[in-house]
Amino acid sequence: MAAASSFKFDLLGIGNPIMDLLAHVPESFLPEAGGSKGGSMLVNEADIARLIQKLGDRVAIASGGSAANIVLSANRLGLRTTYVGKIGGDLAAKFYHFNFVSQGADGSRFKRTNLPNGRCLTLITPDGERTMRVNLGAAMALSPEEITASDFAEVRHIHIEGYLVFNLALAEKIAATARAAGCTISIDLASFEAVDMARDWLFEQLKKGVHIVFANEDEVKTLFQKEIAYDVSASELATYGGIAAVKVGKNGAWIAQGSNLQKIQPVHVDRVVDTTGAGDAWAAGFLHGHLRGMSHKTAGVIGSVLGAECVQHLGAGIPEARWPSLLKQIAGLNLGWADSHYSRKVKFFRKRQISRFLFDCKRVRRYFIVFPMKAPCVTLLVWLTVFSSVPIIKSKIIAKNLRQNQCRLSLVRDIPGYNGNATAASAGVGPFTSW
Repeated sequence: MAAASSFKFDLLGIGNPIMDLLAHVPESFLPEAGGSKGGSMLVNEADIARLIQKLGDRVAIASGGSAANIVLSANRLGLRTTYVGKIGGDLAAKFYHFNFVSQGADGSRFKRTNLPNGRCLTLITPDGERTMRVNLGAAMALSPEEITASDFAEVRHIHIEGYLVFNLALAEKIAATARAAGCTISIDLASFEAVDMARDWLFEQLKKGVHIVFANEDEVKTLFQKEIAYDVSASELATYGGIAAVKVGKNGAWIAQGSNLQKIQPVHVDRVVDTTGAGDAWAAGFLHGHLRGMSHKTAGVIGSVLGAECVQHLGAGIPEARWPSLLKQIAGLNLGWADSHYSRKVKFFRKRQISRFLFDCKRVRRYFIVFPMKAPCVTLLVWLTVFSSVPIIKSKIIAKNLRQNQCRLSLVRDIPGYNGNATAASAGVGPFTSW
């Protein structure tokens, strides 16, 4: 596997790009939709139209699709993201694509057809549970023959939407092509109906190698076909060699890899509006942390923060106005970066008592990443004053300068051309600040 910085994209999501139709309904309405409460079921266009007619003006519209939800949230956290999926040729498809790229993700790998765009009707009961009835439309037209190595070029990690298992030939081609391209793979089990239909295929993929598996309580029960404690199910999933993340809603999550098992505590909220997309938000937070080299615990906590935020709003997306405070909250979590990949570097910083830094946008991940780039000044302020001898008043100035210029931190004495004074700037390694 090449170094992370050699990839154009950190994360590619592949799935069904469908419009979400959302409606709050009483429990008594669910028999109209057929099937079981809390699951997802494929229906035809006539069924969707009939339910929408019965709901009247109670239906709200938003962009959706599990993998797309993950890609967009991960992009807001700072990952470089792109997406593969098939959209239609109608106005809904145009709106979907416009909304996707306007949020900052790459939309160059969408595939297109003249069919109507896919739709998902989500019925939300008073307990916040959602029951989904899906008509894939254009998304269903994506064929295995359309999946090529170029779809995964310059991609570090791909996330496969579990709903794709309704077309096993397509899911198999995606997994095989991604492995051949050298990508790491994660998959979300999506729904207990999907797991029940594709159980043998899922176990086959686990044996071939899946880097991360996301599942909720209903999905692991269906996978193992028995009542099983969630911590046990995470450990059992991890025996296949990857990371297992079992999400248990308001009770948090269990993460396992090898013999290591950790409980991730939930983030409690006062009022649940809609659980649509909460699992996707959790997965986005975890993937962000994992791909940035954080520990499982830190990545899981970020997932819990996003999941808790998501359930307080209608639909799978987190409102634009909420992201600044979320990024501040997550930046605060990252102060514990003596864990995982960066522990050796932090100890090195403490030992050397750094008092000079280079601000250089081009030198990324040399020793320590200040992340996210839009972190508030207090994040850098605390980091500088704890791990270095920088006076607090100067840290404030540095933090402001760093954030405004979206710069990175590197150790000055390890930069070619540095001779102990400000002449390092003339070596072509970027603007230098000395004090």
